[in-house]
This record gives sequence, structure tokens and C-alpha cells, in this order.
Amino acid sequence: LQAAGCPEEKIEVLPLPLDLNTFTFVERQPPSAGEPVRLLSVGRLVPQKGMDILLRAVATLKPSRPFQLWIAGDGPQRPSLERLAAELNLGDKVSFLGWLSHAEVAEHMARAHLFVLASRTDPNTGDTEGSPTVLLEAQAMGLPVISTLHADIPFIVRDGETGVLVPEGNIEALASALDDLLRHPERWVEMGRAGRTLVESRHEMSHVGARLKAIYDQCLGWTGGE
Repeated sequence: LQAAGCPEEKIEVLPLPLDLNTFTFVERQPPSAGEPVRLLSVGRLVPQKGMDILLRAVATLKPSRPFQLWIAGDGPQRPSLERLAAELNLGDKVSFLGWLSHAEVAEHMARAHLFVLASRTDPNTGDTEGSPTVLLEAQAMGLPVISTLHADIPFIVRDGETGVLVPEGNIEALASALDDLLRHPERWVEMGRAGRTLVESRHEMSHVGARLKAIYDQCLGWTGGE
């Protein structure tokens, strides 16, 4: 907008709104002895979601970091991703759940320990993400997030506070971030609480709606009343 000539003082960005009544906060605790850490990723199986990057990253994790990766979603890349998982010898460590309803996604978020979304620019088309709503939903439910420095993600995930952001397309950096949070489950509770607070303070639907109404009122020259 500024490049097109709009003065900066006339630009206001509204955060993506979320209905928090549908997302229950769950404080994350380490799994019981012998249980794997449950990782969850949700999205269409297309290049922008970086599911191939995620599979390659988890394949490098040490055997001492047991995990179970759930991938919820469907799309044109599913056959190639399933082949890649087999080639990487991930076996039963990865489950392709297919398309899930909104309620089913929320159920898996409640059971997961960490949420991962390896978003990137499509190497073939140059298409990018916007602001993935699923990252707000995960934070609203108390999930620490591991994602990428891509598109609007840095505006909805606070790096080092509500999650960890790494350069997009970087397998080693993603694996390192995963390994670090797997080794330090004591950070999960604090990150989860910070994520819920972030969504409540910036993205709660009624707050965003009230700000939008105020902007309309200002444009119409209304100073108060209904």
C-alpha cells in the first residue's frame, strides 16, 4: 500500500480474528515414561505447507527422542509424501490422518504435545502462505508452535515466546528446533500459556470486531452512539 502511494498513517492492520469459545486451553505436560512425544501438523498436502521438509527433519531426530507425527489433511501431494515417509524409514512413526473435521482437529490438538507447520514458498509457482489460522488455533489450545519465518507467520507467532520460528525450507534448522523442544519439555507450559495470552489479547473475535466497527465509524464520521 505504501509503495502504491498510501500514507503510512492511514494504514491499519487488523489481526486475524478467532472465536476462542471453540478452543479449550490445555496445559502441556511431558509424556509418561516410554511414551512418544506427539507432534501434530495440519494443512492441505501442497508444497506451501512444507510437509516434505517436516518429514525429512523428523527423520534426522535421534532414537533417544521418540516421537509420533500426526499429519492431518489431504491433497495432491499425499501419495508422494507417503512414499517419502517410507523411503525415510519412518514406518509407524508417521500417521497420515487424511481430512478431519474441525472438531476432530481440535481433539488431536488437545492430545498433542507440540504443533509443527513447515510453511514455505512453493518452489514451482512462487505461491506463499498468508496467516495460517491453524497456528492461532494451536496456540489458543496451549500448544507450543514450531514454524517458519514465512509470510505473515512472524506476526502471529512470537519467536522464542509462544514458539520457535526457523528459516523456511531449512531441514537442519527445523530438526534442531524440534530436538531442542523435545529435550526441554519444561518449556512447554510457559510457551503454551504465552500462546493463549497472545491469541486472547490480539485475536479474540469480539475485540477485533469492535476495532473494525470503530474504523468504519471513523470513516463515516461517527463519533459515538449506535
